[in-house]
Amino acid sequence: MKQEINVHTGEVRVSGSDTIVRTSALGSCVAVVAYDFFRKIGGLAHVMLPGRSPKNQVGNNQLKYAENAIALQLELMIERGAETDRIKAVLAGGANVLNKPNDTICEDNIHSVRQTLAVAAIPVMAEATGDNLRRSITLDIKYGRCYYTEGSSRDMLLWDFSIKPQKPTKTTKEVIRE
Repeated sequence: MKQEINVHTGEVRVSGSDTIVRTSALGSCVAVVAYDFFRKIGGLAHVMLPGRSPKNQVGNNQLKYAENAIALQLELMIERGAETDRIKAVLAGGANVLNKPNDTICEDNIHSVRQTLAVAAIPVMAEATGDNLRRSITLDIKYGRCYYTEGSSRDMLLWDFSIKPQKPTKTTKEVIRE
């Protein structure tokens, strides 16, 4: 029987083959799913804020920030045997669910997560980001399949890490201006 791990805001979870990791109720937060298909090691970081935490933040409060959460996620994956050059990522979230015209935290989170992954040389294979719909995301580590929902939708395949060749795709409308 597979273990299921729910990842809450400001948390990072990494596990092996017979595990499903998921997070729900993603508004402006961004979920970062990272995966090494060869080793069947995957993890999820539920990022709430862009950048790096202030130095006076301690403990799990630091994991609300993109740079801190992704650094720990990659560190834990490598400790379990993942190799950096095989880790790939998918993203979900970063929506302006309250439709506030001047609210940029969603865009800032997406940009910060993308930038942090780029610096770590982790390719983003697919994403369901932006717009104004809440999302959820699930990774079945054994099979390397990542599913997401938008609003009240059913699960939809976001990315299958087992498919080769793996070229990045954009799977949703984006509000980010690159």
